[in-house]
Amino acid sequence: MMVLTIWALLLNQTTYGANHNVLLQTVNGISLVLAVWIFIEGLIKIATVKINVNDYKYE
Repeated sequence: MMVLTIWALLLNQTTYGANHNVLLQTVNGISLVLAVWIFIEGLIKIATVKINVNDYKYE
């Protein structure tokens, strides 16, 4: 889902650039930076989570 969001933001950025729409480029650029930031933070969290199997007891 995140990949498609970033892809759409990139496509919009090029469209807004071709149309010389500075306001939409700025807002879309901020959204793009935030989406990439969230994506990277999520990857870091997934990579650093350690699951201890002993914490889960099935009774």
